[in-house]
Amino acid sequence: PPPPSAPPLPYVFMGRFEQGETNVVILNRGNRVVTAAQGDVLENTYRIDRIEASKVTFTYLPLGKSQSLSTGSAQ
Repeated sequence: PPPPSAPPLPYVFMGRFEQGETNVVILNRGNRVVTAAQGDVLENTYRIDRIEASKVTFTYLPLGKSQSLSTGSAQ
């Protein structure tokens, strides 16, 4: 059988801002808005590894699989 894969990311990118030296992303999951920075763990399941202009990179912790969420920005 194929190796297990991570489920689709449950978050939608809404925006980004800087808090001092830290980049913070605003994410939506269903009816909840979540703000998070690099290194934060969401719901004990997803860790934010990197915030870039064009994408946010997560690790799905149960499988150690990397996933990316597009920010819709090329810059």
